[in-house]
Amino acid sequence: MNNLWKDKLETLQIKKPVCFLLIIIIILISFFHHSSLFSPFLNSDDAVIALMIHDFHLPQDLYYWGANRGGTFIPLIGQFFNKILHFSAISSESFTRYLILITGYFGIISLFRFRFSKIIFAVVLFLPPLRMIDVIKLGFGQQYALIGISIFFINKVYTQSIEKYRLKHHIYLFLIMIFFISSIWVSDLAFVTILIILIVHIISYFRKNKIIFHTSFAGQPELYYIILGMIAGGLFIYFAKSNSVRVENYYGFLDPGMVADSFRVFTKTIGDLFLL
Repeated sequence: MNNLWKDKLETLQIKKPVCFLLIIIIILISFFHHSSLFSPFLNSDDAVIALMIHDFHLPQDLYYWGANRGGTFIPLIGQFFNKILHFSAISSESFTRYLILITGYFGIISLFRFRFSKIIFAVVLFLPPLRMIDVIKLGFGQQYALIGISIFFINKVYTQSIEKYRLKHHIYLFLIMIFFISSIWVSDLAFVTILIILIVHIISYFRKNKIIFHTSFAGQPELYYIILGMIAGGLFIYFAKSNSVRVENYYGFLDPGMVADSFRVFTKTIGDLFLL
């Protein structure tokens, strides 16, 4: 069965220039349809991001105004477009958001073998149904884009077997740590995805090397970057939250009412998507 699907995908293989052109077209269609510059469906979240780009101050603006979660990654990076290139706040928000999404997309597709699957993923990410537009608009897109960038650097480290860790490997590992921390800053829930990635990596490492922990993994640089990342990330998140506005009316994590409401919205969205 797996070979059958593999043969079908190979028959759908597309030439590299054509694949790249199709991906660019998909991204441009998405930008001119869904970005804040052109979309008619702007909301208060879009307005807050644009306003924060215009009037951004550290360290009190590490989270959005009136909140103590949801890192202001777009307003921070958007300072380049707004303050240096002198773009408008709304243009800065649009270009920054799509720069992050595009970079994350190319990081994730580094895992894909077939060009056809890269095109399908571009459609899913950049041209979602209107009901699923939050993938682009809210923190979900930023979160997984940053993890996607981390995946790209993970592939750069482990594409070939490592006999000796060189400077470039340490640079890649450091960047992986930075982007993991950034993704957790953007969304606390990114911690779950990162934990899964680390567990899968450790398990695959043991299976590949077939050696026990205290004689192998304990001596690898990855372990120390994990420890450093946990310490640095924890301190940064604590610092960011301690400088944010304290909000007392957020629901607790996994609040039953919140879970029920989210499930109800999810099922309704899926029903609307398939016209049930």
